[in-house]
Amino acid sequence: MIVYFESLPSTNAFLKEEAKKGAPNYYTVIADRQTSGRGRMGRSFYSDNGGLYMSFLIRNVDDVDVTRITAAAGVSVVEAIKKKYGVSCCIKWVNDLIYNGKKVCGILAEGVISENGKIDGVVVGIGVNIAPPKDGFNEEIKDIAGAISDHYSETERNDLAKAIIEYFDKNITLPDLIDKYRALSTVIGKDVRVITPNSSYDARAIGIDDEFGLTVITDDGKEKTLRSGEISIRTK
Repeated sequence: MIVYFESLPSTNAFLKEEAKKGAPNYYTVIADRQTSGRGRMGRSFYSDNGGLYMSFLIRNVDDVDVTRITAAAGVSVVEAIKKKYGVSCCIKWVNDLIYNGKKVCGILAEGVISENGKIDGVVVGIGVNIAPPKDGFNEEIKDIAGAISDHYSETERNDLAKAIIEYFDKNITLPDLIDKYRALSTVIGKDVRVITPNSSYDARAIGIDDEFGLTVITDDGKEKTLRSGEISIRTK
């Protein structure tokens, strides 16, 4: 089931409330724009007309962690964009899609907590910059944000959303999902800046483990595997 809105504060926030009311597996929300779109670590996510802003609900999460869901969503968006637009994106751990050196998609997976304190589902929010805004990206993000096409239509947007869900339904149970994810990574072998809520430090990304954690070696020679936080790629 897919429902459409001209505008919502946040598709994730809306769907989390619908989930608490009993929304079914793969219930999907699409908005033309979001007025309070959110990214990871509480950041705002630019969500004006010209993009795909969608959230879908995963109910069967007993044996699937949120990190795998995020990874499956990333792989699925890459494959759907390739199918519908013919362009190849890569993944910057853990949840950003990059095309021509710029971010074109962000993904935010959030658990739905039941009254007994257990995770009753996961809402997967996806924002794809399909075409640049009419007046260009705002000053804050113009140097880092890109788009996958030079034109936008609701029909193509809706087709992209459906393709993402179709790919996700296949990818989430694939034994070799980790291999797909590694092959699409744009960070392995790169110098990165690791950013956590409490600190940041420089390191080199050397691999992705079987649980989708990013393994890095810090500048002082310590090896770490990241399970949370985010990274930026350092330029010389």
